[in-house]
Amino acid sequence: CYSFSNLSLINKASIDFSCGAIAGSLATIASFPFDTIRTRMIAEDKNSPMYKSVLHVFNHMCKTEGKLSLYKGLLPTVAQIAPHAGAQFMFYKIFSDYFKSINVDSNSKISLSVLNSLTSGSIAGFLSKLLIYPFDLAKKRLQIQGFKANRTYFGENFVCKGFFNCIIKTVKYEGFT
Repeated sequence: CYSFSNLSLINKASIDFSCGAIAGSLATIASFPFDTIRTRMIAEDKNSPMYKSVLHVFNHMCKTEGKLSLYKGLLPTVAQIAPHAGAQFMFYKIFSDYFKSINVDSNSKISLSVLNSLTSGSIAGFLSKLLIYPFDLAKKRLQIQGFKANRTYFGENFVCKGFFNCIIKTVKYEGFT
C-alpha cells in the first residue's frame, strides 16, 4: 500500500488537479443560476431596463425561457472551471511545496510562509486563468442570448448555437487573440 508521500510528483499533481476540478465543478453547478442572473442584469440596456430585481430575472427566465435557461452556458463553464480549479490547486501545491523545500533559518519561517502562500497563489492563479480564458468568453456570450431586443444599445448581438459554435465564430470573425 502506498502512502501519499510515496507517490511520484506526477501522481500527486494528478490527484491535486482532480480534487480541485471536482470541487470547483460541484460548487459551480450549485451556484450557476446566480451567475446567469447577474450576467443578464449587467448586460441589459440601462436606458430601458427589462428587469427590476434578481427575483424578477429568475421568475421571468423560468416563465419565458424555462427553468433550464438558468443553466445556459453551463457546459463551457464547467469546461472552464474544472481545469481552472484543478490547475490552480495543482500549481499552488507544486509552487508551495517547492518554496517550502528551500532551506532557510528558523527565524524567518513565519514571514516566508506568508510570502510562500502569496507567491504560490499568484503564480497559480495567473497560469490557471491563462489556460481557461477562451471558455469564459464563450460562457458569457451564451449567457446573454435570449433577450437581444433589450440589448440593442450595445450594438451587434453575437449569436451562437453552443460552445463549439461560439468558439468557431469568435475565431472566424474576431481572430484567435
